[in-house]
Amino acid sequence: MYIIPKEKIRKIESEVKPDYLKNVNKIVEQGISDAVKEVGTKIKFDDPCLVSWCNKLGKDLRNSKSGIYYEKITESYPNTLMAIYEKLRNEYNCNIVVNGKNYILFEEQGCNQARKIKDLKSVKKFFEKCFPYNKFTSKDAQYDAYRYCKAMDINVCVYCNAQLTHTVIRGRKKIIRPQIDHFFPQSRFPMFALSFYNMIPACQVCNNIKRDEFCDLSVMYHPYVDAYADFRFRWRYNELWVAYGLGKAENTAKMLHMEDVYSMYSGVAEKIVGKVQDYDYVYIGDIMELMNKYRPKNKQLDKETVIRKIYDYVPKEECFDIPLGEMRHDILADKIEKAYGVISQ
Repeated sequence: MYIIPKEKIRKIESEVKPDYLKNVNKIVEQGISDAVKEVGTKIKFDDPCLVSWCNKLGKDLRNSKSGIYYEKITESYPNTLMAIYEKLRNEYNCNIVVNGKNYILFEEQGCNQARKIKDLKSVKKFFEKCFPYNKFTSKDAQYDAYRYCKAMDINVCVYCNAQLTHTVIRGRKKIIRPQIDHFFPQSRFPMFALSFYNMIPACQVCNNIKRDEFCDLSVMYHPYVDAYADFRFRWRYNELWVAYGLGKAENTAKMLHMEDVYSMYSGVAEKIVGKVQDYDYVYIGDIMELMNKYRPKNKQLDKETVIRKIYDYVPKEECFDIPLGEMRHDILADKIEKAYGVISQ
């Protein structure tokens, strides 16, 4: 997993987020209106108290002075989303009794039973109507996931940094786009299905691996929030090693099965190492002499530049947009340092 560079995030926030919110808030506003209308008809409850509960919730979602205003939900950072969820738990919670068993709406047990118990299922359906992710992913929508992904311009999976996640739109034909992972999963947090900072462009493999795993910001990395991810790739004893620290790094690595995923790329890593071993110090000097032979004195290449060109060495800050960029960088930086000395990042 890589952390999206701050420069990239600033660009996304200035160029993508305003257009996204302008269009998505229209979808949500209509969704809330439709959801309230369907309470008692298409959205039915055994407990009549839940009808008035949904009506109040729908009213407060559209109230800019309430703590759960829908525009605040779609635009807020992940930590604020969790504060909104706590407000829902504290002020909008309710008990649902089924066959003598008590289920609390926003507690884990209630969330886990949302597919099995009618009233819990209907509450989840109400939220899904209010924040209709299906309308956002529809190819027929005027503003949809294709337009969003194209604007985001994240071309490599944020989680694995291995698979391409580019978007292709040719004329009116929408050909391919990445999947969108919800950091706080839709199954438990349907109210955050269209929250800007809860949507992570990802490859199919990583989206399927992560699935409905609940991610706590205090123990998991978030690609938009954290400043640094403690992961390193090393080639040791003829094997590719994924090294990571404790805490967030360990939890994130295990959740994304990084060691299993990267085991598929051992052959790529081995070729990178082999290239460094094939070119010894003298050979590098000969290449540098040839490359500089017909260059003017003010354009002579130094040893570090030549090494970068030979090994296709990529600086750390550019790795996020290159498949396996972090793995390539870490292995090359380690092997080049051992062979030639430290190379600037």
